[in-house]
Amino acid sequence: MSTIKEAIESLKKEYPNYKPEMKNSKDDTGNGINVVAKDKKDAAVLRKYYPMRYSGYRVFVIFEDADFLEKWGEH
Repeated sequence: MSTIKEAIESLKKEYPNYKPEMKNSKDDTGNGINVVAKDKKDAAVLRKYYPMRYSGYRVFVIFEDADFLEKWGEH
């Protein structure tokens, strides 16, 4: 098994058609790879493109809603 940084680099090379930001994540169930999409529409496409698991790590496709984050910060 490779380190998570090696897995991210390998995932980028194996799936070169999209170039979203990728970063490692950790929660109660272990390590994972976050693939960050620009918006909800892109996330739906990327979820079909990337595998759910890669090199022993879970792959999550997420999107960051800038409007939501701005509104959340106002409270």
